[in-house]
Amino acid sequence: MVAPLYTTASGLLFHAGKILVVTVGLPARGKTHISRALERYLRWTGVKTQVVSLGDYRRKILGGAQKLPPDYFTLVGEKSPETVALRKRISDGCEQLIWDFFNSGGQVVIYDANNGTRERRQALAEKFDKEGIHVIMLESLCDNEEIILSNIRSVKISSPDYRGWDPEKAVQDYYGRIRDHEAHYEPVEETDWPYIRIVNVGEKIMVNRIHGYLQSRIVFFLMNIHNRFRTIYFARSGQSLIEHSYKADSDLSPPGWEYAERLKEFVLDRRAKALQQRGVDIEDRRLVHGDDLITQHGHSSI
Repeated sequence: MVAPLYTTASGLLFHAGKILVVTVGLPARGKTHISRALERYLRWTGVKTQVVSLGDYRRKILGGAQKLPPDYFTLVGEKSPETVALRKRISDGCEQLIWDFFNSGGQVVIYDANNGTRERRQALAEKFDKEGIHVIMLESLCDNEEIILSNIRSVKISSPDYRGWDPEKAVQDYYGRIRDHEAHYEPVEETDWPYIRIVNVGEKIMVNRIHGYLQSRIVFFLMNIHNRFRTIYFARSGQSLIEHSYKADSDLSPPGWEYAERLKEFVLDRRAKALQQRGVDIEDRRLVHGDDLITQHGHSSI
């Protein structure tokens, strides 16, 4: 675990203060994926962090979408008094969860919700800022239809909201929910609050008014986030001439060099097959390793 610098007796990172990260974005833009990944990272570094999800809380309190009034998710027209009361109940409940975590010694809360209007974000930010909580807007923009459809199919339609639905009908229903939000969505343009804008889940990132160690660590992590599945291979180093001394940094033994060559061949063969399956010309994707484990020239040095 990475030990945070200068923690106080309370366990909070010194001088960082309490931070509320408010996610902003249309549905299926990777907000939940980003929120959970950031939560795991901050906890790993020793920072007391929690995600408060509006959708999860709503399902816990009210059940799936099939139990809600028909106008619960629509933003067009006047809502029924029942819907207004239910939405306020869920919003107030989430805010109370945030306060409870801060009051119990937590340092970072990630509020996972759409927060798609400037008025809603401003009211939320002012409320917590008044109590000394640092507020950061975390906006996820996405115009990559492949990513959006993948989010819908892999996450959204498997939620309790669509239990028992035909998958294709669930996808179309969720697209309808997205279109409804698009008509009222206001991107984060207010510069009076710190914000981080992520485009296509890591393709591009923009920051505004980010200060301090902990806020900078959050940006650092988000600069390296992605939502694409990939395979990671672990390989042991080849046998060295001084096998029992890791400090010696000795050359490889003959069996070690043989192992290195076989490892190189295995990686190059596996990579060529993967690129072929994707229809990518291997000549356009030369392989370079920063430590010269494998270079475009085919030499190996382990």
